Amino acid sequence: MDCDYYIEKVLRIHYINKEEVRGEVEIVNYGEIELEIEKRYFNWKIYDEDEEDYEKKMKAYIEDRLTPIMKPILIYINGSFTTPIFETKYKGLIQKELDLERNEWSDVKKIVKGEVRYLRQPIKINNTTLTHSKLLPLLSKTAISLW
Repeated sequence: MDCDYYIEKVLRIHYINKEEVRGEVEIVNYGEIELEIEKRYFNWKIYDEDEEDYEKKMKAYIEDRLTPIMKPILIYINGSFTTPIFETKYKGLIQKELDLERNEWSDVKKIVKGEVRYLRQPIKINNTTLTHSKLLPLLSKTAISLW
């Protein structure tokens, strides 16, 4: 059965750029490991479509539903896991991903567990179309810099 949007829990692996830029090693790319995915639906009857500000209310409602609730969790940084539990739980899974991508643990800057929410397909609300895209977490500046 179809859905309106997805909520994914992922491990985001940030890789180190081997080239130095201005004397600092800089992150240039990342990979993701999908841990779980949920299908979700919008409540299309939350507002009456004849209301004057229906479009505005629905856009705000959808944006709210697409805003991740989970704050990113740092599980690996500077060559080690942040807790032994994370190492036990995720090391094998991450090793498989590194092998697939032909990377080494030394290529990894950090690994963060986070939530990503995105639309299944574009949604039309009166004259506005919300497009299908993975949205960045709308969190505090600290959380965004971690993610």
